[in-house]
Amino acid sequence: MRVYLLSFAVSTILFLLLPVFLNVSLFLDLKNKKCYFALYFWRVFKIYGGYASLYDEGIAFHLTKSKALLLPYKEIIQARNDFAITKGFYLYACSHTFEIGGSQTEAAIYLAALAQILSGGIASFVFARRKSASFKGDTVLYQNKSCFKITLRIILVFNFIILLIAFCKILLQKLSENNKKYEYKSRQKG
Repeated sequence: MRVYLLSFAVSTILFLLLPVFLNVSLFLDLKNKKCYFALYFWRVFKIYGGYASLYDEGIAFHLTKSKALLLPYKEIIQARNDFAITKGFYLYACSHTFEIGGSQTEAAIYLAALAQILSGGIASFVFARRKSASFKGDTVLYQNKSCFKITLRIILVFNFIILLIAFCKILLQKLSENNKKYEYKSRQKG
């Protein structure tokens, strides 16, 4: 019995502390105004995938053929202020490819140069802060094809104990907010 408990405890500790690699793949096609995405654990286990498109008030995430999640811009801005657990995630690697082409060859060349300058600036920032192990960028310039596509692959490293701590933090914040609302309502009645 002790051997089973000990092996369970060791397995649980290893599960909570060993690194987890989350692969995020994005493909943005500006001509079609769609962004395809996929999330994988350890590059093998697919968590989710789909595509997103813009609408007047926000972003629509198409989860299945008949189901979409509408996320208004106001909620995105508010969620950015509420979501502060990013310290537990490490950007292990990032790679991107810009595909640019059009009938105006000069404009495409300038856009490709701007993309390379932007990529170099971001790489300098990331490496100066020692926030990534790898950062790669490419640009493909098409002569007779009209397109603007971006392929982005990000690998984040974290462990499950960080997610557990973040979940507990969010739960405590919600309980505190509900407690304050209850106290406010009881003061209004009394």
